[in-house]
Amino acid sequence: MNKNNPANQLIKEIASISKDAQKGLALRNSLEEKLKKLQKLGIVYGSLYKRDEKYVYLLHRSKVGEKRRREYLGVDEKVIAHYEACIERSKEYDQIQKSLNSLDSRLQNALHYLKLARFTA
Repeated sequence: MNKNNPANQLIKEIASISKDAQKGLALRNSLEEKLKKLQKLGIVYGSLYKRDEKYVYLLHRSKVGEKRRREYLGVDEKVIAHYEACIERSKEYDQIQKSLNSLDSRLQNALHYLKLARFTA
C-alpha cells in the first residue's frame, strides 16, 4: 500500500477533519452552556452611576429612538454588588457570544468547502 497514494491521503485527511469537527462540536456545546449559565445568573447591559458619592443609579443602554433609562438602586451594598456582577456577566456573555459566532463561521466555511470538494471530485 502506497502512503503517497492520493486516496490514502484523502482518507487520512477525512479522519482528521472528523476529529476536528467533534472538537468543534464539543467547544460549541461548552460555549452554549456558559451562555445559558450566565443568563440564568442574570445579565444587565448598562453602567452604574454614583450621585453625590452615595446614591447609585443603573444607567441602562439606550435604544434607538428612546431616552436612556435610569433606575435608582439606592445605597445598599448588596444590591449594588449584584448589579455590578450582572454588568460584568454581560461583558463576559458578549465575549463568549463573539467566540461562538466566530466558531460557527469557521465551521460553516469548512462545511462549504467540503461540499464544494465533494461535488467537484
